[in-house]
Amino acid sequence: MVREVKRIWAGAFLAGIVALVCSCRQGAGKAAAVDGSVERSDEELRRLLGFPLARFGWMERIDSVGRNLAKSLQPDAGEQVKIEAISGWLGSPDGVRPVEFPDDTDLVPSLAWERHRGGCTSLSWIWMRLAKAMDLDLQPVLLPGHMALKSKEGRFVETLRGGLLRSRDFYDSTFSLAKRPAYRLDAAHVPVLEASLLVHRGLLLWNRQDLTNSEACFRKASELVPGMPEAEGNLGLVLEASGERVQARAHLATALAGDSLNGKARVRWEALSKDGTGP
Repeated sequence: MVREVKRIWAGAFLAGIVALVCSCRQGAGKAAAVDGSVERSDEELRRLLGFPLARFGWMERIDSVGRNLAKSLQPDAGEQVKIEAISGWLGSPDGVRPVEFPDDTDLVPSLAWERHRGGCTSLSWIWMRLAKAMDLDLQPVLLPGHMALKSKEGRFVETLRGGLLRSRDFYDSTFSLAKRPAYRLDAAHVPVLEASLLVHRGLLLWNRQDLTNSEACFRKASELVPGMPEAEGNLGLVLEASGERVQARAHLATALAGDSLNGKARVRWEALSKDGTGP
């Protein structure tokens, strides 16, 4: 389990479980409270990746594009027409190209906007912002290693496929959701995007061997979305790396309860169980 794959999103971000990268807690004292907003995560991700703050007003420019798209449509335009309008604009030279296998920078909303290329989390946020400006409600739906958007009328929008509409049955089958109860397609207005960005922050901090602040990010993510396997599993591994093996086993168990197919979490949970760690 040494330095295994840190992120296995097929075009998105959430890594699932990462490997242990160090064996002792870095830093002293309790980590500061973590702001789980998209805006704060965007700032922190840019800082961790070595980029300056985004240009002032970049979010408002997205809103302006959305309002202009709305004006170009009939006043009574329906949901599907609006989805097609967003898809068409994002596919233009001024839009944001989907990157199926993103690097860390592609997953930061402001960088995706600036560089016209984005992964699943950043695209989802841009889609949602454009949609809101058009009076269209799109909510992020967490999937194993992926994220889709769900409309008010029950359509599932695939941002990495230019707004392709998917069915519930497609996701049930493709991701074996019967064995993964944490991923509920009917969840609405749950801050999974905010939690996903926090997991991203936590992984980058972990790479820097800052286990204290990495742990804080994973904890905040699990508070926002209780039982989120990516947050709980990574939290368990950070705790194990910090020597807190009893707590680690408990969080790995929570990750497995939400996703029984998470192989990395199962390997570590079984290892801790064999050596008698935990209740």
